[in-house]
Amino acid sequence: MKSHGLVAVLVILCSACHEYTSHYPIGKPGESTIKSPFNGDWRFVSSTKLETGESIGTGSHFMRITPFNGTEYLIQLVPDSLYDVRDISYFRGFTSEIDHVTFANISPVDNEGKRPVFSIYKYRLKGDSLVIQGVSEERFESLHAYVDSQRKHRKFIKSSVQKPEWWDNEYKYVRISKLN
Repeated sequence: MKSHGLVAVLVILCSACHEYTSHYPIGKPGESTIKSPFNGDWRFVSSTKLETGESIGTGSHFMRITPFNGTEYLIQLVPDSLYDVRDISYFRGFTSEIDHVTFANISPVDNEGKRPVFSIYKYRLKGDSLVIQGVSEERFESLHAYVDSQRKHRKFIKSSVQKPEWWDNEYKYVRISKLN
C-alpha cells in the first residue's frame, strides 16, 4: 500500500481542536510506511475556513515530523511562545489510502490509559509546501454522520473523497529544515 508521512502535520491540526474526532482510525498502522519527504521541521503559515475565508486560530508554531517506528510518525507541535517543554504537544500518526488519496490518522500521545482518539486529514506536498485539510466538527455534525467502527469510519472518508467541500479547514506549512 502506498503511504506518505503527513501524519505530523495532521497532529498539529488535531491539537487545534477544529476537526471532528473518532475513536476509530481509517486504517491500521501496520499498513503504513514512513516516507522521508515529510521528515523535518515545518513552519505554520496560515489556517483558513475555506467556506468563509476566515482564519482559524491555531497560534504561531512549527511542527516537527520524525519517524516513530517503521510505520508511524512522531509529530511535535512546538508553539513559538514556548516557556516549558510541557508546552509541546505530541502525536503519533500513520497514513491510509482510499481511492488513491492518502490520509493521515493522528492521535495524541498523552492519551495513556484512555481510549484512542483520531483526527483524519488529507494532504498534499508540493516542493517545500505542505497543505493539510480536515473536516470540521461543525461540518461532520451537519452531515449526521455516525462512526462506531473502523469500517464505518473508512466508509465515511471514502464518501468524502469526491466531496471537496467537506474538507473545509485548511492549514498551510512551509519546510524550514529536513531530517533524514
